[in-house]
Formats: sequence, C-alpha cells, structure tokens
Amino acid sequence: MNHDSRSKKSGYYVAAVHRLETAGSANIRMAMVAPLDEFYAQIIDERRTLFALALAFVGATLPFAFWLGSLMAQPLRKLADETDAIQRFEITERPRVHSVIAEIEELGRSVFTMRSVVRSFASFIPRQIVRQLIETGSSLSLGGSRREVTVLFTDVADFTAKTERADPSQVMIHTSRYFAVLSDEIMRHQGTVDKYIGDAVMAFWNAPADDPDHTVNACRAILACLAANEALNQEFRREGWPPYDTRFGLHVGDAVVGNIGSSDRMNYTALGATINLASRLEGLNKNYGTRVLVSAAVRASVGDRFLFRSVDSITPKGFADAIEVSELSGEMAHADEADVAMCRRWDEVFAAIAQDGAAETTRVRLSAFLHDYPKDSVALFHAQRFRSAARNAGAAA
Repeated sequence: MNHDSRSKKSGYYVAAVHRLETAGSANIRMAMVAPLDEFYAQIIDERRTLFALALAFVGATLPFAFWLGSLMAQPLRKLADETDAIQRFEITERPRVHSVIAEIEELGRSVFTMRSVVRSFASFIPRQIVRQLIETGSSLSLGGSRREVTVLFTDVADFTAKTERADPSQVMIHTSRYFAVLSDEIMRHQGTVDKYIGDAVMAFWNAPADDPDHTVNACRAILACLAANEALNQEFRREGWPPYDTRFGLHVGDAVVGNIGSSDRMNYTALGATINLASRLEGLNKNYGTRVLVSAAVRASVGDRFLFRSVDSITPKGFADAIEVSELSGEMAHADEADVAMCRRWDEVFAAIAQDGAAETTRVRLSAFLHDYPKDSVALFHAQRFRSAARNAGAAA
C-alpha cells in the first residue's frame, strides 16, 4: 500500500467499511482508508499561520508593553517613596507625582494632599506627637502622666506700648517672624512649643520624648534665642520697627503632661505648680531689669556647666515657700572671663546681703560693686531696697 507522505508524519489512518446492497450480490463491502493528516491538513496550516501571527503580534507589542510598564512603574515607585517618607515624618514640601494614567494621577493627588494635611497638622500639635501617631497608627486621646519637665515662658518687654498704634497686619507679620525665630531655636534644642499666648511663648522639655539632658538643652535654647532675638531686632530696626526684647523664665519640676480638652478639641500641654512658677519667674524680670531668670532647681540641675548669678530670694504669689532666683548669663564653655569675674563678685555681695542686708559692711560692699558696675540692674535694685529699708527704720525710730 502506498502512503501519502503526510501520513507518515503522524502514522495514523482513518478507515471506513460500508456494505453494498446490490442485486445478486449480498456480500459486497467497500472499504476506504485515508491518512489522518489528510483530514487535519487545513487545520494544521491555519494553526501554524495563527501561531506565526501571534508571534508577530507579541514581537510588535512587546516594546509598547515595556514602555507602558515603565510609564506605570516609575510614578508608582515615586509614590511608594512618598508614603515611606511620610511614615518617617519627612514632611518637607515636595513636587507632586504626575502620571498620564488617570488612576495613578488621582493617587498622586491624594498622597500630595496627605503630606500637606500632615504638615499642617504638625503646626498645631507637637511634631513628636504627630510622628508617634503615624508610627503607631493610633489616634489622639485625652489623658496624661506625671513626669519631670523643664518649663519655659517668654514675654516681650513693653509689647503693648510698642504695637498699640501700629498697623495690625504689620503687628501680625512681625510677631509671626519673632515667634518663628524663637520656635526654631527651641525645637532645635529638643524643646516642645506648647502654645503662643499673645506675645508670649510656652515651651517645655522632656515630653513627649524622653530627654535626659532636658534642663541643659533648655538653658542652651534660651541662650540661642537671645542671640537670634538680637539678630532679628537688628532687622526690625532697619525696617523701622521697634525691637522685641524678650524676657525668659525657666523652672524644672514635676508636672502632668498630656492631652486635655474635649474629644472634639484638645491640647497637648503641661499642668501644675511647675508651670505656674516658670510663668512667675518670667514676670519677675521686670522687677530686676533682667532678661533670664531661673529657679534654684534649674541651677542645681545643670551644675557648673552654665554661668549664673544670684538675684534674690522670694516667695512668688501663690507659693508658700521662698525660692532663690538666679540669672542665666551664659554657658561656661563660652563665657567671657570678665563676665565670670563679675558674677563671682556679685555672688559674694549677694551672700552678704542674704546674711545681713542691713549691715554697714554689706552697704559698703554693694556700693563698691556699683562703683565698678554702675548700670547693673540687679545691684541697683538691691541698693534701692537698702535705702528703702534704711528710711523705714529711720521713720520707725
């Protein structure tokens, strides 16, 4: 039997047998045998054609697929980096991620909005709190805990007199610049800006994040604020605006720190006698003509790392016990020898005043100090007190 060449490809045949009914022949059968490939030849040819067309289509569209994938992957990768940065609380303003694909463009708009919202949120709530909320996925809740904090209050000397006749919009602009300068230095030294009260700033250290050197950092922040304040005042003078001379009060002690208020509106702050005393210290600067007054607790906490001089022993309003108040003059590592000598000499005079302020020897020592430092406001305060006591004693006699 001869076979078609295509039959040899598969080796299979199709066979059919049919019985023929004819007159006089009852046992005739017709058989047909054909290679299987004869039946599938057209299908196989079409399959080969379709396969070739598919390969050609894939080859033609593969570069487009790579281009489309790159078009999608690049902005998605940038958006992933954006969300990671927000989770790390890196919320500085960045350009928005764009894409020609509508869904990715919408996602980029949402991430950009989220960054703006978080940045705005951090302007009203301490950044450490916002960072903690992002990292833990938790929400704000009312409540607090007791911990040691160093508390600072500031105030602008004669603010009302300097600004009452000025254009309100200019007052807002210059005061905002002033707040920005002080806040930058406070936060640069690990402080938390609690609130702005008129022209005053309240800040504290060691909350919400732990800071083992919180009192040291607070003292350094004050000195940095003084320098930045003076630089800003020079700009104000050139602009024809009155300088903002800042006074500071600093105290360290226990306080309740946390979120207070209502479920709709709350404030992260510190409460207690420690906060009240820091505020009182700031106000006492007016009496002594000083810029920075600190409590004995602050002076004891930082040791000899800073230059202080004693100012007075007082019982602040609302407190039962007297406290010793000191003036912060600088950091010992950078202190001028003349300033150190002046503070040491004054502390000797103050010790004599504290021991016996009415003694003639004390008056002589105070007069000698004023001879060398005639404009020293603290010495002038005590000299005036000495004269008032002498007059009262003479009147009583």
